[in-house]
Amino acid sequence: MTFDEFMKIVRETNEKNSHPENWTEAERLCHEIMAPKKSAEECVKLEEEVQAFLKSNASQEDKQTVISYAESLSMICTAIREERIDK
Repeated sequence: MTFDEFMKIVRETNEKNSHPENWTEAERLCHEIMAPKKSAEECVKLEEEVQAFLKSNASQEDKQTVISYAESLSMICTAIREERIDK
């Protein structure tokens, strides 16, 4: 990949990220998972949204993308449920 090709991908990604109204559900969930610190309630709610998404008829590719981001969220929610971190 050339530098120009790389920069084209960066520009396209930045443009897409600046328009959240155009994101797919998988993209929205991934961005939400990676967003700055959330309250315990927000984490648990997001985990429920992720679980519902994984049960939906979304493509396997989108589900795999969300799963790759959701592992850290799952660990945080487990700690919340086991009262190992503050709620």
